[in-house]
Amino acid sequence: MPRNAELTQQRLLDSAANIIAQGGIAALRVDQLAERAGVNKRMIYHYFGNKDGLARRVVEQQIGKLCAGLPHMNADLAGFLRREFAPAVDIQSTHKPDPGQLMQAAKIVLRGFIDGNAAGGQLTGSDWQALFLPLLRLALPETLRQQQQSERLLTDQNQVKRPRYKLSPGFRPT
Repeated sequence: MPRNAELTQQRLLDSAANIIAQGGIAALRVDQLAERAGVNKRMIYHYFGNKDGLARRVVEQQIGKLCAGLPHMNADLAGFLRREFAPAVDIQSTHKPDPGQLMQAAKIVLRGFIDGNAAGGQLTGSDWQALFLPLLRLALPETLRQQQQSERLLTDQNQVKRPRYKLSPGFRPT
């Protein structure tokens, strides 16, 4: 079977993205990654230099997908994401990613904030809200939907049934 360098690199990137989305960059292990991607672990070092180079490339790719997939994100927030997560590369993506790719990208960016890989302190409160809420909606759509349903149930249960009176003009004093 002939070797395909681009296919191998993409398999490594995809496998690494899945691992990072689940457990963050700290969960990325070379042996586990090579096994998941079905490649020799030497290829990680050959194509990306080391594990950190691979992780950086994954995050750059995911930021590109996120910026391409969220057209309503303002340019300042997109620039912030690029500066914080992928400062060395100018990311330009022309195709719109599918919902699964966007979900994975949002999870990776949120993991980056949680793990301290980005300095979110530079954002104002309104910028945080404009960035954080769409990322949560993308990363956790089912969880948010379940929360909304349970909030609706609680609201419905807490509403007091008030008696209704119907006034009719049939009563006449004599």
